[in-house]
Amino acid sequence: MVFLLKLIFFIFIAGVAVLAYFALRIYLAFRKVKKQFPGGQEPAHGPSSGSSTTMPNGEILTDTRATERSRKIIADDEGEYVDFEEEK
Repeated sequence: MVFLLKLIFFIFIAGVAVLAYFALRIYLAFRKVKKQFPGGQEPAHGPSSGSSTTMPNGEILTDTRATERSRKIIADDEGEYVDFEEEK
């Protein structure tokens, strides 16, 4: 009887440990995503230098990718642009 109680207690403790492990993993993943998408909070390094847009519902969207937008997508040595003329 005592052995059975000890076994049940061990299984209970092991189950709690497994649940705690998965809860910690989910919490850490949530925190990592929250750092990537701060949800309208100002970044720790100061106000953003990107552009802001006010939506019709009053929500303000801020684009902080100003440096990414200004960089070239296609290098100077790739491709060639030509004038297009439609012929009839």
